[in-house]
Amino acid sequence: MWRVERRQRHPRCRHRIASSACKSSPLSFTSSAATRLLADLEETEAVFSAARNNPKGLLRVDMPAGVGRLMVIPALPQFTARYPLIELEIGLNDRPVDLIREGVDCVLRGGASLDDSLVARPMAMLDQVTCASPDYLKRFGTPQCLADLEGHQMVEYFSSSNGKRYGLEFMVNDQVQAINLPKQVSVNSADGYLAACEAGYGLVQTPYYHVARRLAHSTG
Repeated sequence: MWRVERRQRHPRCRHRIASSACKSSPLSFTSSAATRLLADLEETEAVFSAARNNPKGLLRVDMPAGVGRLMVIPALPQFTARYPLIELEIGLNDRPVDLIREGVDCVLRGGASLDDSLVARPMAMLDQVTCASPDYLKRFGTPQCLADLEGHQMVEYFSSSNGKRYGLEFMVNDQVQAINLPKQVSVNSADGYLAACEAGYGLVQTPYYHVARRLAHSTG
């Protein structure tokens, strides 16, 4: 899971330095001018220091619907209690977001960072699990190893933005092994992916947090 942010400059800081330097020509840049420049810099630093300690304003964040619904929004009361002056605008979707064009401050996304022009920081490692519905396992059996997958089928996930299709992946001797099984249903949303799984259309792989409650209920 990555947090991606726009690279930002400090326009006020840039303006304050430029306006102070323009007050005197190079020949008359005296200790008095230097004192004013330092005072301006200190004032600017104080402004940003206060903003860091008590930030306020609108913060636009985008994240996958499942991450927001199951992980982030339930934890928001702690954040808003700590930063009461921040107004949050949260977008929940799985599509790629153009941070600059859409005016989004940061996004949360799974997988590798795709844009080197943006600042990306790893936030967490999300465990993936392979799941199937009880009805499906009754019909096809419960596989115990990769060889047992013969005769099984999967639900395929495809990206609505670039059309890329995702099968199943397993770690074998520290190497990722991709496996594509026959499929009858393909979907392009995380909720639809799990719904097709619950309806008995095959195996799926999904972050554990997305199915934790379902698994707890089925084994409880």
